[in-house]
Amino acid sequence: MNSIKIPEFKSLFEEFKQSDEYVSRQNQTVFAPIARRIIEETLKNEPIKNENLTGLIQTLKWNTSDDNFDKYLSLNVKDKLAHDEISNAAYAIEEAGYTNAGKTAINKLTPTQLKEVKKFLSDAFSVATVPQAKNLTDRFDSLNIPEVKQGIYSPWLHYIKPEIFPIINNSHDVFRDWIEMDRKYSSCIEDFNELLKVTGEPHLGMLDTFAHRFKPDNSTTSINKVIEKLREKFPRIWRCADSYKWNDMRNSNLLTFDWLDESTDYRKMNLADLQRGQRAIRPWVNELKAGDLIFVMGKNNYNGICIAESEYDFSGPFLELTDSGEKPAVRVNYIHKLDTPANHNLETHNNPTTFATIDGYSFGLDNVVKFLYKKQPAAFAALQKICFDNINSSTMNTSSKNIILYGPPGTGKTYNSIDLAVSLANGTSSELHSENKIQFDILRKDGQIEFVTFHQNYSYEDFMVGLKPDVENEQLRFRPHRGIFYEIARRARENYLASKERIALAKTFDEAFNEKVNPFVVEGKDVSVEMASGIAFKITDVTDYAIHFKKPKGDSHHTLSIQTLQDIVEGRRKPPSGLSAYYNPFVDEIKELMKPTEGTKTEVQKNFVLVIDEINRANISKVFGELITLLEDDKRLGADNELKISLPNGEKDFGVPPNLFIIGTMNTADKSIALIDVALRRRFEFIGKYPEYKDLNLDETSLLQKINATIYEKKKSADYLIGHAYFMKKLSIENVLRSKVVPLLMEYFSGKTDIVSSIFEGSGWIVSYDSTLHNWKITEG
Repeated sequence: MNSIKIPEFKSLFEEFKQSDEYVSRQNQTVFAPIARRIIEETLKNEPIKNENLTGLIQTLKWNTSDDNFDKYLSLNVKDKLAHDEISNAAYAIEEAGYTNAGKTAINKLTPTQLKEVKKFLSDAFSVATVPQAKNLTDRFDSLNIPEVKQGIYSPWLHYIKPEIFPIINNSHDVFRDWIEMDRKYSSCIEDFNELLKVTGEPHLGMLDTFAHRFKPDNSTTSINKVIEKLREKFPRIWRCADSYKWNDMRNSNLLTFDWLDESTDYRKMNLADLQRGQRAIRPWVNELKAGDLIFVMGKNNYNGICIAESEYDFSGPFLELTDSGEKPAVRVNYIHKLDTPANHNLETHNNPTTFATIDGYSFGLDNVVKFLYKKQPAAFAALQKICFDNINSSTMNTSSKNIILYGPPGTGKTYNSIDLAVSLANGTSSELHSENKIQFDILRKDGQIEFVTFHQNYSYEDFMVGLKPDVENEQLRFRPHRGIFYEIARRARENYLASKERIALAKTFDEAFNEKVNPFVVEGKDVSVEMASGIAFKITDVTDYAIHFKKPKGDSHHTLSIQTLQDIVEGRRKPPSGLSAYYNPFVDEIKELMKPTEGTKTEVQKNFVLVIDEINRANISKVFGELITLLEDDKRLGADNELKISLPNGEKDFGVPPNLFIIGTMNTADKSIALIDVALRRRFEFIGKYPEYKDLNLDETSLLQKINATIYEKKKSADYLIGHAYFMKKLSIENVLRSKVVPLLMEYFSGKTDIVSSIFEGSGWIVSYDSTLHNWKITEG
């Protein structure tokens, strides 16, 4: 199956959901349990005969007559009570089967073949997973039993397990060819189940009707829908050439072009005075806004598609172009890009301007989208995604730098925080969580992402700055401590300032310090520090907190604090008077080592992300202190209302840079949320995460929806719902209920076992408390 077409499929399926055919099939689904019962009773015949399989075809076809249905139902279902129950149920719903089989009868199967068919259908009732379903059908197909091929048996399997087995017949061939699906039934099982996840449907019945009605020209409708949606979603759509510098731009999140001059502040000049050849500068400076869509393509080549995240600013950021020097750039998020540009063969103006609206110079959004559909399907899929997946135009899907994912337990808040963190840090993220997790770990190692879980004892000293006991010293004393927020804010600030000033980033204190002492620590070489007098003192040991050294004359029982050394280097304190002769030369050497080496590239602005899991578990006022104000967008460094503060450790002018993002997760079932809601509400954007059912099977979906409906009815709040994640751990439903769901419900309803038991009434599961053994009895029934 061609996964690139899945977004287009999703768009077409959403359109199909508005049709009368969709509603009609939904009404038909009430017949599925009846069909399952007919098959179940038919398999009780011993031995099963050709006429019994004929009976399945005749009772389950969509246009069967009443006489025909009665005749074959009596033939297949010998038990009178079962027969009457099925007959009454079938006539009560006034619905029949889904398909018209390619055969009207089964006539030629031998007793051995009939036995295999019976075993095949019987085994289908116990299938619980897609791999099991594939193995079952592969084995049966290998027997090559005549007359019972996938067009005949797939509706029977579907009625038995509609959430696993698709209906497949010749009417689906056009759709299967379009999406490049293998004709083998076991392959169709896997592919249709992947498509089922995309639709969010509880079973495969709707996909049967969709595939049955599919026409190739539906794709043309999809193209027009994308064009219409793009114009609706993006008021400004641009085309920007790459100035033949794609190699410089493709690996960055910056976009610029050759005509721009880093020494000219275009905001302060009359752009009408620009030369005719520089007409692209006017819309770039005056009209391009964050959130605009940009097709990166020149007269001949297509490179990629991105969304602007900033607009022109004389102070940067800047991107260095080969042979052209630094150019003022805008930050962008690529939704698609090529390593090597592709020829688009679109007829354009002889010399199209470097930057202009997409409809200028004979390009045209319609022409570009049609080209991408035919020649760059991955790019077309990316456009569909931003059109139909409810994704906002910015990278982070939010307008705030401070975000809280909130919702009841088990709804994927922490899971989604990883994807969001990668998207913010990299400017883009994969659709696969597993790939994002790999990137997340890399970015953590590089210091661009940090992750922390709050708890009741978490403090300002842990988060920002404070003192902690020095466990290495025999006597009780304290050493300065810098918390996780302080450190990531420092790294983000250094990156922001260096990129703004267009300079290379200096080495960190740790990097410079390690460069100085590593010859001693790693290689055992002598390392000394020359003092102002020209005499040197020699390092004798380096621990986590101290440098031991030997004076030029005297013993070696002398130490310098590494933390004090760093504080002096970074300007937070002066050297202790008694040891200044030793600290000062060491400080000078470290500062020299921190300077960027020759040839180091200019720093490019990056985004830094701090993820705070369970943010409402700590006392927010205590942990954040004055940071609550500094986090606001307009109070950050470089903003209109920039604020800086003095920290308790004496550091002056501490501010939060604009390239630092905060993601928090909050469990709404924990009512300590009320203590922090007022403090956070104005500073954070809250994004709700609630139960989703698209990745659950039919039984799990039905059960969870029933549980949550009852919880909502009793609690009058969505804060206490049960999340879908508990059902996605490959545990049996009984284990999930026993180990996850029931304990949560006991918390929600203050240990009242009768209320917890009542939650499951009508769900298909009986949950009762044994007051003698003091445990829960959980059975399906």
